[in-house]
Amino acid sequence: MEKYFFIKHKCDMYIKILGGKIYITVPLYNIFERFCFVSQKDNIYIIYYYEYIIYFEPNKSASRIRIAERKGKMAEYPLKEISEKEYYLNTQKIDRINLLNIEYGKTCSQIIDYVYDNIIDNSWIHILGISNKSNDLDKIVRGVQWLITNYNHIPKDDYYSIIDANELIRLLDVSNEKSINCRSMALILNYIYLKLGLKSRYVLCMPIEKNIDNSHFMVEVYCQEIKKWLLVDSSYGLMFQKKGVFLSLAELRFLLSQKNSNIKILPVGENVKVNEILYFRALIDKLYRFARPIISDSNLWGDSRIVQLVPNIEDETCIQNCLNIDNPKEMWSY
Repeated sequence: MEKYFFIKHKCDMYIKILGGKIYITVPLYNIFERFCFVSQKDNIYIIYYYEYIIYFEPNKSASRIRIAERKGKMAEYPLKEISEKEYYLNTQKIDRINLLNIEYGKTCSQIIDYVYDNIIDNSWIHILGISNKSNDLDKIVRGVQWLITNYNHIPKDDYYSIIDANELIRLLDVSNEKSINCRSMALILNYIYLKLGLKSRYVLCMPIEKNIDNSHFMVEVYCQEIKKWLLVDSSYGLMFQKKGVFLSLAELRFLLSQKNSNIKILPVGENVKVNEILYFRALIDKLYRFARPIISDSNLWGDSRIVQLVPNIEDETCIQNCLNIDNPKEMWSY
């Protein structure tokens, strides 16, 4: 007899039991009915899934399930037995590229007054070893090089409660910590660009799923010489070009949606290597929704209202302090 269960974990997980075997599905990570190694103790299935250990009692009526990280941290999450129809409806494979071709509704026509706290701080001119006469592109490149030289990217860090870039840099310096996640990398680089007098914004890139732990922060910075916004993946020190022209985030998204193979990744930091196929395969999943603050300053979100760009506003839940829009022009032009 088959049984199906839904787990509301950090991202949605589904379990299928068939003939005593257990299969796990996590649509967000494109994992579908993957057979899991299982041991049993006192009618409890112990499921080993990547860095997690799931303690599961399928014959017991329960609304919670225990999940432990391999490091030993245990927590409980909502569990629900579901029908076969509901299981297969929610575990269909998603063509992520086709999602990028969904047309924006463009029902929003309001002009949003974005603010950039970009008063020049000469101390950062000195730290980066540039001059006040340096052009914007030089400043952009030196900012990335400084970031990648001083820090390296890891999936998770312990600084999620620190929302001020200046405070984050100070704490990292005191602790001599060099490994931080994409959120922290973007927060610091955005702060540096603002202190160099540039217009800069961090952008949170997200998949179509609402329950996620698989988003990615990047930075867009305006270059006066080129008269356009340039995308920087602050986690890896990457910029992007097509035929020698730097790309914005919107342009990169469009080219990926068209399966364009003329995109060139430019590693800015020293000794930065990237597999372009694997990089873009992972990035495409996170280019469905975007969020940015109206006020770009040293704080992560802070007191600023957040703007979220989605293809269809009706599909989104209204969240406090968040303005949902479906017009790319109102998101990227200012």
